[in-house]
Amino acid sequence: NLLHPNFAWIFAAIGGFLVYLNINYQVTGNVFEFVVLERVHWFSTLDPIRGLTQAINVALTWSYPSNLLLGIAPIAFAIFGLCMIMFGIYRRLRPSYLVYMLLSWMLSVAYSWWISPPRYIMAMFPMFILMGLITKNKIVNIAITGFSTAWLCYFTALFSLGYTVF
Repeated sequence: NLLHPNFAWIFAAIGGFLVYLNINYQVTGNVFEFVVLERVHWFSTLDPIRGLTQAINVALTWSYPSNLLLGIAPIAFAIFGLCMIMFGIYRRLRPSYLVYMLLSWMLSVAYSWWISPPRYIMAMFPMFILMGLITKNKIVNIAITGFSTAWLCYFTALFSLGYTVF
């Protein structure tokens, strides 16, 4: 029923985006000025193939820890996010969650400079539901917790040394 009050909540996110576009228009005269700014100031466009190619190049040619932070980690998280989407399909996760995860993943890898996929992919909240299904086994739970804690400590140390971490 299109007149049901809960149906209106679907448009809340779209409404927020439309408000943002209106602010862009009021300030700059162009609703998509953010795209221009991304291209001009950060040389970033919507080009996922170039983004993957550059991430691979950074992973293979840059020195440590930049190769890890700007090459290896974005690629690893992109693969992890895609694996979680496939696992969600396998576990027959709610279709709305799958669509959310797929769209989030596509946006995180859509740019020509993959600096933020780890951040964006960790915002795919349904994957934490899936990880909860995986960690019902106590040994798996301890292993994932230990692995995650070790990486958290490592990236926190790099951040405290002044490196940009995602």
